[in-house]
Amino acid sequence: SGQIAVRTPELAQQGQRLEHALYQVAGGVTFSALLLGGIQYHLAGQETFAAILLGGAGLNFIWLLLNGRRKRFGK
Repeated sequence: SGQIAVRTPELAQQGQRLEHALYQVAGGVTFSALLLGGIQYHLAGQETFAAILLGGAGLNFIWLLLNGRRKRFGK
């Protein structure tokens, strides 16, 4: 029909959703790595390193929860 439809607002919104999903996946991978590393150090008897990694995993988890809520409610 020779008509061109430009839908940049939809593309921008999809790009933002994709970016949010990538942040969530990266945060989940980081959380998993810190948690598993902390468990391994705990099992090896190295409590100092275990506490550092498990604390980092806890902070990462809290960040994921707060970031997910903020994005979901549009803040």
